[in-house]
Amino acid sequence: MISIVSISIIIPMEKNNKTKTSTKEILSILDLFLIWRIILQIIAFLSKNRLSLNPDTGYGNIEPWEAPLTNFFKYFIRWDSGFYLQIAENGYYLDQANNLSNTPFFPLYPLLINLLGNIFGNLYAGLIISFISTFFACFYLYKLARTHLKKKASFRAAFYLLIFPTAIFLSAIYTESLFMALSIASVYYARRNKWWASGILGFFATLTRPQGILLFPVLIFEYFEQNKFNIKKLRFNAFWTLLIPSGLFVYMYFLKLKFGSFFLFISAQNSWGRSTSFSAKSIYDTFSNYFYDLFFPGTESFTYYLVKDLDLFFFLFFLVLSIIIFIKFRMSYGFYMILSLMIPLMTSSLMSINRFALLLFPTYIYLAKISKNQVVQYSIILIFSSLFVMYTILFTNWYWTG
Repeated sequence: MISIVSISIIIPMEKNNKTKTSTKEILSILDLFLIWRIILQIIAFLSKNRLSLNPDTGYGNIEPWEAPLTNFFKYFIRWDSGFYLQIAENGYYLDQANNLSNTPFFPLYPLLINLLGNIFGNLYAGLIISFISTFFACFYLYKLARTHLKKKASFRAAFYLLIFPTAIFLSAIYTESLFMALSIASVYYARRNKWWASGILGFFATLTRPQGILLFPVLIFEYFEQNKFNIKKLRFNAFWTLLIPSGLFVYMYFLKLKFGSFFLFISAQNSWGRSTSFSAKSIYDTFSNYFYDLFFPGTESFTYYLVKDLDLFFFLFFLVLSIIIFIKFRMSYGFYMILSLMIPLMTSSLMSINRFALLLFPTYIYLAKISKNQVVQYSIILIFSSLFVMYTILFTNWYWTG
């Protein structure tokens, strides 16, 4: 079984000195990552049960799940972590009473937990996978940024990722870290014209999260963008991208065999208040609902409306940023971001959009590119780090964070 822990087995060695990452660069990224992880641990430890916070009323319908740990690692096992650990231990189930089923959660991450759990136990296995995956995400983000920027700016891109408002999820038992590592590496090798490695990594990204399927049209777009959209330059190596949707088909086929339906990962999301629709009316209704609650909030739960307003602001900000990146930076990157934002929009809910925005890795490269001025740098750092601390405190204390 190939995992992110042994990712070097399936990726090509860098032979070009211009693209090869030096030992000094790797150690610098590792230092940044370890310092960030220590600071994150300190914030979580100091904030847990020390602020006299009232119980969360934003999403009171979602029952908190407490990890059976007594040490300070338990701060990173919250909310959806219970579903991934449940799948790793007992597999998938379909709740006939229309309660929350675990079929919307894709299989690679819990499968790796199960495999590594034979050595460390499932709880620590999940944390270890997220730990290692986050480092690889930083590493490949740096390497991808180096195809556009100088070393200092590329290092800045990795730094922006780690202080992103919802970067707490990179250390949690969530799929964000693994998906980031795989998807960024897939795009990086596509940029290096190593399409077989890109396809394999994209396959595993799709087995990690449904958003992985977006890498297929994006990398096809990237292929033609590299060849100046000349159809005559199409070669056999482009067909490696077909591995990406096959990851989705593998999981769909599993659901068909076990439960009799290919699309349970979609239909089961109804319990989370999501109903997939591709109609213009559904999109209009979604925006109408969010804007109405923004200007005419109810009085029964301030927290609930605040969370919805933040979801709306995150969506609008990153939609504008996606368009800017498409026009001014690189079309395939902007295309990926726009498609990624369309998926939650098609589910009639913007819930967790702040967490989904974490995955939009072109954001960090573009912000690193435009932040040569120290005032811009400090502004990004101040805004990101302030929100990062806030969301970490909320997540640690069982508040709905995304």
